[in-house]
Amino acid sequence: MDFPQRLKELRKTKHATQKQTAAAIGTLEQNYQRYERGTQQPTLPSLTSSTCPLTTLSVAPTTLQGISFLVPS
Repeated sequence: MDFPQRLKELRKTKHATQKQTAAAIGTLEQNYQRYERGTQQPTLPSLTSSTCPLTTLSVAPTTLQGISFLVPS
């Protein structure tokens, strides 16, 4: 799953609209729609802001971006 799909899935999990999420991260609804379409990327600080409804999911920013790190066992 790529970034736009993860973003949309997380937003829907929180039962938030695109407009609500856009307002929470301080961007226009049209910009947020572009994030979910994959035509524009948000800044990481905007998605990890304490006001962003997605942060209450306890999702690491790297997970949202699709970056995984191997941790030695």
